[in-house]
Amino acid sequence: MEAAGARVARPLSAVARGLLERGVRPLVVAGGATSGPVVQALGVTQLRIGAQIDPGVPWCAAHSKAAGGTVHLALKSAHFGGADSFSAAFALLAAGAAAPAAPSAPAGQDQMIRGMVDRLAARMQQDGSDVDGWIRLV
Repeated sequence: MEAAGARVARPLSAVARGLLERGVRPLVVAGGATSGPVVQALGVTQLRIGAQIDPGVPWCAAHSKAAGGTVHLALKSAHFGGADSFSAAFALLAAGAAAPAAPSAPAGQDQMIRGMVDRLAARMQQDGSDVDGWIRLV
């Protein structure tokens, strides 16, 4: 099942990136197995949670390298939301209630996080038996 999900997620990620590069906004992504690869393909570095579409399904403002700034995303897992989640998502957006402010990081936060990850990665290279370290790194 995982292999089939990956085979679907890769081309959908390319489609999402292509849509974004052509100016299509916002994007609604269905499927938890698809959301991760799409977020990676869009070069999302930050998310700010916005209005709730359904329980567990919010609109998000995402800082996207592919978009060159902020794009609004709804990432819907199969286990969250109802049959009308997509209609509800666009109704919220049309009402102006969905869009959170663009994410912003305090100065230096990105560099600090990268440093922590780099130090943990170096430690894991020296002693790969630390299961908790691998969990934090992944």
